Amino acid sequence: EYTRRCFEIPAIGTAMLAPRTRELAELFVEGEEVALYEGTDELVAKARALSTDDALRARIAQGGATRCRRDGHDVISRAARWLE
Repeated sequence: EYTRRCFEIPAIGTAMLAPRTRELAELFVEGEEVALYEGTDELVAKARALSTDDALRARIAQGGATRCRRDGHDVISRAARWLE
């Protein structure tokens, strides 16, 4: 459904392209915080768009990073929870 990597990728400010799952669609806003795909054709189309559209890639990367910090999925938030 999702792995820790689904938070690590956007938390470091990188656009994430991942299979569309119910869980990821609930955690991130598609097209603004994550690029999701279903099937090979959509995967190829989204990968091409992300690789050629710097503004799209930057917007998704920034949106995902902001979401991770806001929801406490970044390393600092996780460490603070562990220390509690």
